[in-house]
Amino acid sequence: ADVGSDWRPTITAEYFFTQNLGLEVLAALPFEHDIELNGVKAGSTKHLPPTFTLQYHFAGEKVSPFIGAGVNYTLFFDQETTGPLAGTDLDLGNSWGLAAHAGLDFKLAGNRALRVDVRWIDIDTDVSVNGADVGTVNIDPFVYGVAYVWNF
Repeated sequence: ADVGSDWRPTITAEYFFTQNLGLEVLAALPFEHDIELNGVKAGSTKHLPPTFTLQYHFAGEKVSPFIGAGVNYTLFFDQETTGPLAGTDLDLGNSWGLAAHAGLDFKLAGNRALRVDVRWIDIDTDVSVNGADVGTVNIDPFVYGVAYVWNF
């Protein structure tokens, strides 16, 4: 099985415990993915992947790199079937997994910055068709982002 890619706007909020250490939460609009079996579209699913990451920000005058690690919970919903799975009941189980995050904040005027980042999220879902377990799908995406940062 192959799970297609998608993009959506996201929003993050980070609470700083110290000047360098923060806890970030990532939220997004629902992602939608096509599911293919041997290159043929067999269905689709939507999911929400809230992710919590403990991050360390290195001090820098113009550029501040950061790294982080955390946990992800992916909620799958609204599965639809077509092609070879048409008329079946496709179920993707919700998933807990690890997450990693790294990026660079390019300081702008005042308390603002431009961020480029990459995340890796461990999303493994148990799949069943008509109630029968058919295995696990490892999605494990790399997520790339560009963001406007506003510290307040």
